[in-house]
Amino acid sequence: MPPPVSTEWGHFFRDIIIDLSPIGQRGNIRCTMNSSTPRVIGFSFVLMFACVAVSLSATDVSSLLPPFASVPGGTYWQGSAEVPFTSSETAHQTTLSSFQIAKFETTQALWKAVMGANPAEFKGDDRPVERVSWLDVVTFCNKLSEMLGYEPVYVIEGQRVSWNKEADGFRLPTEAEWEYAARGGSAVAALEKPSARPGFSGSLNANDVAWYAPNAGRKTWPVGQKKANELGLHDMSGNVWEWCWDFYGTYPKTAVTDPDTPVQRTNARVIRGGAWFTPVNLIRSTYRFWSATNLRVNTIGFRLARSGSPILDLEGQFAIPADEGDLLGVYELLDPPEDPAERWIIE
Repeated sequence: MPPPVSTEWGHFFRDIIIDLSPIGQRGNIRCTMNSSTPRVIGFSFVLMFACVAVSLSATDVSSLLPPFASVPGGTYWQGSAEVPFTSSETAHQTTLSSFQIAKFETTQALWKAVMGANPAEFKGDDRPVERVSWLDVVTFCNKLSEMLGYEPVYVIEGQRVSWNKEADGFRLPTEAEWEYAARGGSAVAALEKPSARPGFSGSLNANDVAWYAPNAGRKTWPVGQKKANELGLHDMSGNVWEWCWDFYGTYPKTAVTDPDTPVQRTNARVIRGGAWFTPVNLIRSTYRFWSATNLRVNTIGFRLARSGSPILDLEGQFAIPADEGDLLGVYELLDPPEDPAERWIIE
């Protein structure tokens, strides 16, 4: 193993170009076996297995998807009042729409099923994928969306990437969404002022929730082994840094709604959460860092997000005033009372 390029950060660079072309296309691939001769039979078996390898179905891929948490929108104090981090974590009020976020970091098994190769240094199907650049990840998001029948979110033109916010496919969380989810959603929204001690995702005790320098043993760990936070999310602190959509830049000093681009920015993209090699201060739920979009290192991975929240959207769409003036949730609407006398009157 080459020495780390920085004793402070310990990034082990593996600047190797990996062929990330898809292993298959949507639809079925038909393989015809000709068994006229033993030699042809042998070739046919090779062909058959090759076709199996390149024809993963949507069912195969969807079985590897992590569960998602539906995060109700809200307003919270993003950033912190914790010294000495206030200069980069300028506290400001942020309002977010509802969204979904994966409960686990993206695994090597899912990456390999979609992209056909496993670039990770610390191999293991249930470990987080790493050594994936930001550009690799947005490409992955689009391919996964296409495989499962969703509209791809990203328009990719070489190094230029734009976000189609009308699309329903998979994407990266914004930095504001990531922090809101890491800090428990409604739990942080309840705070009336910026936190002077935001702690880690799910606990004030790092060992409860994170793989980081003192306990990780210089490697990643299978996802989901540490305690989850209030939303059921694992490894938001530690294990691997997680890519976000946003360019890294200065926080605003005034309130914002659904932010995705800082006014003053760099050309690097945000990473959050810390990793297996970082000290405790860097896995704080408000700590911010960045990386170049084409960098592949064994410390950065990601987790998936999607816009909207199916359950919350349905509840809002189908809520009906009852006699008592309450609102009926979507589950009540889809499961009407058995007693005819209790049936709702809908005018």
